[in-house]
Amino acid sequence: MAKDVTYKKEVYSDLLTPYNLQSMKHYTMEEINARIDEAERQIAEGLTIDSEDMFRELEEEQERTNSFQ
Repeated sequence: MAKDVTYKKEVYSDLLTPYNLQSMKHYTMEEINARIDEAERQIAEGLTIDSEDMFRELEEEQERTNSFQ
């Protein structure tokens, strides 16, 4: 039975390797919160848009494009 566990571990390891997940940086909660705070600041200052606005703009552009066809 231990062989099955080892086999599964090797298979999963091979599946993850192409995505380089093993070397991904691990963030602390403080780093994650700092990144969120920075993104919210940029949105408030109009330097970037949030995902809701981005998708709304994409949908509007697609509607305009489709209306010309």
